[in-house]
Amino acid sequence: MTSEVEVRPRPRVRVVALVVLVAYLAVCAYVLLTPNGDVPSSGVFELQQLGVRLGVPDVVIARTEQLANVAIVVPVPVLAAYVWRPWPVLVWTGGAFVVSLSVEVVQRLLLGERVASATDVVANTSGGLAGGVVSAVVMAVRGSRLARRQGASRLDHR
Repeated sequence: MTSEVEVRPRPRVRVVALVVLVAYLAVCAYVLLTPNGDVPSSGVFELQQLGVRLGVPDVVIARTEQLANVAIVVPVPVLAAYVWRPWPVLVWTGGAFVVSLSVEVVQRLLLGERVASATDVVANTSGGLAGGVVSAVVMAVRGSRLARRQGASRLDHR
């Protein structure tokens, strides 16, 4: 018989995760909502140059912008799972879609120099899905370890 163990990080871990999450979201907001496209473009260029120096295949380097748009979202569900209870993968996927679509609409309507892209919405949504899966796996592993520790602790007290 297995019992579900609630995974609640220690308060210090939750505070650190919250601070990192807020800082990360602030940087993301700056990159995504700055009126001039030079900030994200220069970041993609630097990633491409790093890929060339590391010998990454050209096919991957050609997709740097799309891969970066996936990767930028992945940390959010993972960090958030340490701050609050984990949310289902589909919630993160849907949330990433809504936020990404909103950012692209703002870029299109309010940030004249920026270019809105459906490809970015797909990539960011994929990042939400990936981050949700990573978050679920991390929390399941933590819950399993906690359950084993609690089970061993009960055996020690007998």
